[in-house]
Amino acid sequence: MTRPERVDPAPSNFPSGTLGSRSFVVRGMPRRVPGGKLVSGAPVLLLTPRDREVLRDIYRFGCLSAVQVADRHWPDSSSAKTALNRLGQLCGAGYLLRRPIGHREDGAYLLTPTGRAELGLPARHARPDPRAAASLRHRLVVADVADWLCARRYRGGDPEWVSEVDVYDGRLWLARRETGRGRERGALLVPDGVLVLRGGERGWHLAIEVELHQKASRLYDAKQAWYAVQFEEGALDGCLWLCAGAGRAAPIRAAARRVAPGTADLVEAEPLPEGVTAY
Repeated sequence: MTRPERVDPAPSNFPSGTLGSRSFVVRGMPRRVPGGKLVSGAPVLLLTPRDREVLRDIYRFGCLSAVQVADRHWPDSSSAKTALNRLGQLCGAGYLLRRPIGHREDGAYLLTPTGRAELGLPARHARPDPRAAASLRHRLVVADVADWLCARRYRGGDPEWVSEVDVYDGRLWLARRETGRGRERGALLVPDGVLVLRGGERGWHLAIEVELHQKASRLYDAKQAWYAVQFEEGALDGCLWLCAGAGRAAPIRAAARRVAPGTADLVEAEPLPEGVTAY
């Protein structure tokens, strides 16, 4: 008769009496093999509800810094040390990956395949790869902009932020032109985020673009033409470009007037607000 496999009890740091007579396998615990040796594994880490909220936030924004995680999930802490310690544990357990973004600067934390699996997400996805340094910095600024916009007071009540990833996941419909055969054509362009404001019985969808580097005129023309389609189809109600430097706003306004003069008044470009970190 084959003896059932013995399951090691939970580690001794559990409060006495909390587990009763039951035994649990804790994620990442070393397993005993014949001979008494331990097979090493990932560090033991029991995820809390707050840990999962951190993972979800990092997924929605592509990446977050330790300071941003601290502000969002440890708002009562006097420093980011608590968040840094927990992020280090999540990295050690394989849920997150830290990418440096500069000398003596806060790093960016990204989800690993293990972190994606914990949230029930597919291992692969078709979204743009956020791991390039320029993309990381851009996404961190977008997260700061989202916090700044959502912290302001609006007549219709608290706003809602729909991130770029949320749009890719289908939380907000965006228009695409159809071919003669009824098929949609064209790339699914996505804003950096959408601020949803309430006004009466409807919601107003304001696209947000964060512009850190000036681009060629043809790129602005293509994006403004795409926004004109969104305005015509009623998918979006306006677009606000927030630019790192006052000189970058003029080409955006010019492209809106040149490409779609009928909807150019729905496009505005302003400098990044004070208080948004320039990573």
